[in-house]
Amino acid sequence: MKLFPALVSVTAPPLGPTPTSQRVSVAGDPSRYCTVSGASGSCTISGLLPGTTYTFTVTSTDDYATSASSPESNPVVVAAQ
Repeated sequence: MKLFPALVSVTAPPLGPTPTSQRVSVAGDPSRYCTVSGASGSCTISGLLPGTTYTFTVTSTDDYATSASSPESNPVVVAAQ
């Protein structure tokens, strides 16, 4: 079966320290992730099954620490390209 990527975007939270990077992970499978350098931006997570529903979580890192994982995103279905 052919696998597909998902382009995900994150925006820095309005309060608190400005992130230096943000890691976006497939919820329940932290081995599948991508990293946004800086406070906001996009990255691509590869190897996802088309027609499958996924949710994502984010951890933010600043100059001092890494945050706890965010709540899961709204569900999204990976479209075949």
